[in-house]
Amino acid sequence: MTVHEAAHAAGIDLRFDKREGSRMKREQAERYGQELLRLASKGVALTPQNVLREAEHPGSPLHDYFDWDNTEAAESWRRWQARQMCNSIRVEYRKDPEAQPVMVPLLVSLRSPLEAEEIDEGAREYVPISVIMESEDMMQAMMEQAARDLKSFKRRYSALALVSQHMDALDALLLDLKAANGNGQEQGK
Repeated sequence: MTVHEAAHAAGIDLRFDKREGSRMKREQAERYGQELLRLASKGVALTPQNVLREAEHPGSPLHDYFDWDNTEAAESWRRWQARQMCNSIRVEYRKDPEAQPVMVPLLVSLRSPLEAEEIDEGAREYVPISVIMESEDMMQAMMEQAARDLKSFKRRYSALALVSQHMDALDALLLDLKAANGNGQEQGK
């Protein structure tokens, strides 16, 4: 029984989609979502290590998501580390010695104003908060990003409220999938 078949049997309309800004295609989100739920129904804890272990097999529905060229993967990992470093540093700001200090990010990620041919389209750059505070254009860009972030936050957590209304049905679906898997039926393939 596939995830969709079990969901349908439980009266749940189940569709997978990609998160806005994700590098995957909608069809991939469908395939990956089914496989991740299939693994969860088998009792596999969906940790990054376990997902990667499952994806290592060339026949896995998850395999094509990952970069298996170690040189490219190493470069990608270092870019991720650079993002983490830039996102991790805070600076204490005081308007006067008597005021309470305020911790703010040293750097803020903004869409890059550089030409697309100079860097990847849609690329972001980290700009010191002090530089942003001195530029009306950059302040406007930061406020637009903040508005997008708030909309995303609202969308993400309002969806959780909707999902919580159907939690019993989702729990029953997972139990059905586990039971079907325990009977030797392979799911999601």
